[in-house]
This record gives sequence, C-alpha cells and structure tokens, in this order.
Amino acid sequence: MFAFVLVLAFAACGVQSQTELTLTPLPYAYDALVPVLSKHLMELHHDKHFQAYTTKTNAALKAIVNDPKAPEELKTLAKQPIEVIFTQLQAFPEQFQIELRHNAGGYINHKLFFSLLKTPTTTAEENKPTGPLLQAIEKSFGSYEHFNQIFTNASVSLFGSGWVWLYIDAKSKDLVINYTANQDNP
Repeated sequence: MFAFVLVLAFAACGVQSQTELTLTPLPYAYDALVPVLSKHLMELHHDKHFQAYTTKTNAALKAIVNDPKAPEELKTLAKQPIEVIFTQLQAFPEQFQIELRHNAGGYINHKLFFSLLKTPTTTAEENKPTGPLLQAIEKSFGSYEHFNQIFTNASVSLFGSGWVWLYIDAKSKDLVINYTANQDNP
C-alpha cells in the first residue's frame, strides 16, 4: 500500500461543523505538485480515496441518525463535527466503530494532508520551516537536518498503509515523530 508522510497541524484541518461531510476541493491544480506527486496520484487519492471516505462516513452517520432504535444522545453525537465524533468512537455500537475509525479517519487525514501541501520549490532551503516551528524542531531534534533524516527514515520504513506524523506530545510538550497504521492518527 501507499504510505503518506505528513506534518500534523490540527488547526490546519479546520472543524467541519455540518452534519454531512463534503469532499473538500483541492486548493491547487492536480499537477501543481509534480514532480513530487504526480497528477495521477493526486486524482486517485483525492477523487477516489478521499471521496470514498467521505461517502462511507456519511452513510454510517446517516444510518445512526435514522435508526429508530438508536438512543437520542448517540444521534446527537453523530451530528457533531467529524473531529469530535472521531474522538468518541467508543460511544458508537460496535458495528459502526471500525467503519467510522477507517472512514472518518481517512476523511480527516486526507483533508488535513491536502490542506498542508504546497508547490515544490527548487531548493531544500526554500522548503525549510521558519519561526516557532523551526525552533521547536531544533529543540526536539537538535537540527532541522537531523529531524529531516529521522522523518524520512520513518517514512521509508513504514510498512504497508499508514501515516508518519510530526506532532506535539501532550505530556512533554515536545515535538515527536510517530506513525500510525491505515487511517489512524495520533
């Protein structure tokens, strides 16, 4: 399977406050990331995978909301922003937990992924972060170059389908690199 690498910034994802998810259009052309990501790859992951996650998540949530046997608090939860739903998967009946974990996770991860990409630049120095992000990377990893090496190694060695993440550890408040399988996220 294909592994994506991603720098996580939760705020960049934005909260979807409607009861039905929509396929977020790309903020750039399908071929804007060539030669790093091909037009075909972007079309496949946006128009096929992201669309499938959107459709399947909406179907699961609609089934819960329309189920006459579902408790009202569950129906209310199913109408919350997808980021809230994703943190409360254990509240859903078992038959929906895995479906929502995979599909809502795929929706959230892809929405975030596509929102963070930018057109490749000609030099590595132009791609280097600045300001507080660079300072946090240097504090946690010693240097940007060391971070880049660790992140690249984690990405290349990720087995199967999954994601490599850079995020702030809630306890230590330091940046960490970790990976998740399939459509999970930290």
